[in-house]
Amino acid sequence: GREPGGAEGQMTRPEACRLLGVEEDASFDEVVARKNELMEQEGVDVDAQQVQHAYDLLLMSSLSRRRSGEVSTSVRYADVPRTKPVAQVAQELLQQLPGGGLSVGKAPKSKSGVQNGVFAVLAAWTLAQGFLYSSAPVDTVPTFQLAVTGAVSIYFLRENKYLKFGRAGGITLAGLIAGCAVGGLLQLGLHVEAHPWGTFHSPGILVGEFGVLGIWLACAFLS
Repeated sequence: GREPGGAEGQMTRPEACRLLGVEEDASFDEVVARKNELMEQEGVDVDAQQVQHAYDLLLMSSLSRRRSGEVSTSVRYADVPRTKPVAQVAQELLQQLPGGGLSVGKAPKSKSGVQNGVFAVLAAWTLAQGFLYSSAPVDTVPTFQLAVTGAVSIYFLRENKYLKFGRAGGITLAGLIAGCAVGGLLQLGLHVEAHPWGTFHSPGILVGEFGVLGIWLACAFLS
């Protein structure tokens, strides 16, 4: 039979597989990995042109099989790294933060109900202050509610995720800062002191409400 090193136009799929050293049912990643491995050995009994041709032949063969419905449409056909899910990218970025990074992890289902219930009450309490105390100064800040929410967050992070006090405090603070930042940006667009929502007219309480929500989310999803 013909050798793999024959004319490019005469190379067959089995010959291409033998040249690359892969099985005929090899996955895309296996083919690419083997091709790259051989390319790195160019000049040591390796013909780069033949390796590339074998790779291209397998690529086109797979494409033809895909079009005919013989293989899954999820198979990829180019030397392009697999796109990472957004959640995975976010997780990797969080892990690179100073202090050991952060990871995403929910509380056990048996405990998350109570945890979310407590935070929901605190968020409702903070929001109610803005509507019920219409005579409060516009710069009123729900300091007490924020302090209670922070303490609750640290408690649940230690109790449900077994974190040390310092790490639990850091996550809580990060949630507070992020939440207040979002609330501040929202306030810049809404100006509730000039355009109140009924009796709600305090920018401080609006920002504080988002601070509570930020702590809640950080406690729920970070560890």
